Amino acid sequence: MDPQQQQPPLFPAQSDPALHRAIAVCGAAYAKFARCQRRALALARESNEYRALVATATDAAQRGASDRAVAQLHRRADNELVLTLMRECGYARSPLRDCLAAHACADRLAARDAYVAAAADLSSLSAKTEAPAVRADQMEVMAQMAAFDKGITDCVRTYQFAMTVAFIPSTAVFDVTRLDKVQVDRAPPS
Repeated sequence: MDPQQQQPPLFPAQSDPALHRAIAVCGAAYAKFARCQRRALALARESNEYRALVATATDAAQRGASDRAVAQLHRRADNELVLTLMRECGYARSPLRDCLAAHACADRLAARDAYVAAAADLSSLSAKTEAPAVRADQMEVMAQMAAFDKGITDCVRTYQFAMTVAFIPSTAVFDVTRLDKVQVDRAPPS
């Protein structure tokens, strides 16, 4: 099965069985990640590094710096938030990502595993060859594996975003009717 043919939905509908499976099985992992994320972002926003970057961006905007320079400073501040989130919540995100891949993106995992099983004979061939150069068929296998992995990652991101929209932090409950309020447009190809 070609990984390019397996496009994740642009945004899952509230009736999507994979979304309901993900919420049922991965809901506790998501709630743990959401709690960690909220705590980590609050911690990051109070850090000296983040405050200094935001203050620098604000000063640059008031001094009349170019929009590009101000945007770059804001991106650096945002990156500080992301780095803190990754550092503080990596332990919670990995199980969530694995759970979503196994339950919401199971078809993509199965396709990748079937491809790996079919390509196993190529890896045994490559072990026997002592040529330093990578053969064309090995390059094709690596490219296909990268495409499968990208498809799985895109699928996990799609369902994690849907869970973010449906999650109500105050009650730690998922409300899939909130998905109807989301409008997602496909970005034009670059």
